[in-house]
Order: sequence, then C-alpha cells, then structure tokens
Amino acid sequence: MLSNTKTITNIFRHKFSNNSAIVHFQAYLSTTTKPQTKSPPLVLLSHNHDAKTSTITLNAPETLNALTVAMGHQFQSTIQTLTNQIQTSAIQTNCLILTGSGKAFSSGGDLKWLKSLRNEPHHVNAERMYNFYKSFLCVRTLPIPVIAAVNGPAVGAGACLALSADVTILSPDAKVGFPFSTLGIHAGMGGSHFLPLRMGRNHRCNEILLRGEILTSGEAVALGVAGRVVEDGCVLEEAERVARDMSLGASSLAVRGMIRTLRTREDEGLEVALRREADQQAFCYGRNDWGEGIDAVLEGEEEILVISMRDKDWGIDVKNIVKNGQSETINDLMRRNEEDVHYYENVMTRSHKK
Repeated sequence: MLSNTKTITNIFRHKFSNNSAIVHFQAYLSTTTKPQTKSPPLVLLSHNHDAKTSTITLNAPETLNALTVAMGHQFQSTIQTLTNQIQTSAIQTNCLILTGSGKAFSSGGDLKWLKSLRNEPHHVNAERMYNFYKSFLCVRTLPIPVIAAVNGPAVGAGACLALSADVTILSPDAKVGFPFSTLGIHAGMGGSHFLPLRMGRNHRCNEILLRGEILTSGEAVALGVAGRVVEDGCVLEEAERVARDMSLGASSLAVRGMIRTLRTREDEGLEVALRREADQQAFCYGRNDWGEGIDAVLEGEEEILVISMRDKDWGIDVKNIVKNGQSETINDLMRRNEEDVHYYENVMTRSHKK
C-alpha cells in the first residue's frame, strides 16, 4: 500500500481536475493514515521458557492496579489463553506468577464504579458482582500452581485475589487489607472464604473482617495470611525462584496432582460464599447512605487509595495515604505541611462515621 500522501494526491490530481475532489480525498487520507493510539493492555502475559514458568501482570499502575470490569474481562481471557496453551502443549509452563505493575499489587475494586451501582436493582447487582469475582478467581482453574508476588499494597478485592493464590509472597512494604466494612460494604471477591482459609476460622480473623483492618507484611505472615516476606525489591525474584523449584525441581505431574487435591479441599464452600457475598454487597448498594464511606476516600482528586493502619507515634488509628503512587503516613505529611495533616484528619474522621 502506498503510504506517501503527497504521491497519492499527485496521482489523484493527474486523473481528476476537480480541486474539490482533491480536497475531499486529502481529508479522507488525513483520517485514514493517522496512526491510531491504542490503550496498553490491562493484563500482561509473559513466559520464561527456560524456567517453564509464566507471569501475569496487572497493568494499570496509574490506578494502583484497581480491579475493573474491563480488567476482569482481559484477565479471564488471559487465563483461558494460558489454559489452552498448557492443554495443547503450545508452551511448557508448570507454574504461574501473579503480580502487579508499579508500586502496588492491587488497590482493590474500582470505587467509583461500585458507587455507581446504587441505582441498579438488587438482582442485577448480585449477578454483576458474582461475575466480577469469577472473572478474577478463574485463576484457580489453572492446572498449575499460582504464586502471588505481592509487590505493594493489596487491598480489598486485591487482597482477596492475592490470597486466592496457592502461595503468597510479600514485599516488606506490602499491606494486606480488608477495609470493606469501613467503606460500608460486605466483604467480596471471596474474602470471607479465603481469609479464614489462610489464617484459620477464629476470633482474630473475625476481627480483621469486621473492623476492616489492614495488615502489615509482618503481621500477615505471623497470622498465616501469607507465606513469607522478602527483602525490598526482591519479591518477584523470590517468586521466580520458588516457581522454578516447582517447575524444574519437582515432578510436574506430582505437583499438578497435588494442586488439584489441595484446591478440591480449599474450594469447599467457595461457591456458596461467593453467592452470599454478591447478594450481601448488592443489599449494601441499595442503602440510602451507600457511597458515603467511598466519598470520604475519594474526596480530593489526587487521592487514589487510603489504607487504615496503626500509627505508633500518634497512638491512634490513622490512614496511610497513597497519592500519585507515593505512600505517606500522617507523620510524613506533618513533616511537610501541617495543613495537609488537618485535612486528612478530617477525611479520616468522616470515613469512620456511619
């Protein structure tokens, strides 16, 4: 195909003397030859053929990899593609690593989208949420082990996705949090199933869910929510080492058989939990005050994510604020600008009022 617009126009002028026709043809070329900008994929799939491992990366760093419907569709399609490749032996992969791009694993569900559901019928929202969960939790249908390399905050639905993996490895600055109740919403994405599964069904587990707590990486490991914490900047490297051990250092047949056995037991009650969560979240969306907790979080255009935590210096419950990908505590803000401290204190106070 000729790509030189001037050459094509000259050929057109030689055949037609009508200047109007030439003008229209040039306008047509300007719309058809202009390069089309394409949004980057929200989910990336790569393979390490030597190690026989694959990696899926959540790729929306500007929103701290918030889980959206669009990302869910791409994630589900990616899992299906990888499943087909494994089943047809198109690639030799024996383990999957799941991680996030940028400074976070995932900030959880898209809060603005969740807020928009308040005007939808209950049954529509219940089915919509169930399908949303399944679009990400389909990762558990893969016939190979899944390792979550949690490279930063994993909050809400993002934490649930991390816990759905067979092995979870944390970076030192990772936070694993379940702030559903502080947003005025029931736990979702299997949170009420996976958290008790990982740490045991006990009073501390109940407290984390009911208070909407955020765990530090050390707390998460101590409670059995995650397997280990590694040195800063080494979480993906460690995940790759563990994945290689599973892929090359053990019988792939034995590993796949054990994965089926482990998940068969772990998935008992999961479907019931997902339906229950979807139903209860839909009830929350129908409340007149639904969205007030989200408004407190979204107040201020630059706020992307707010994480509850305990600040030892202040001795009170405060928030860890992530703005433009940078994580700050109240003390960080106090050192920079005292006015910011008062503003965020007010936001935090409103977010706890129900």
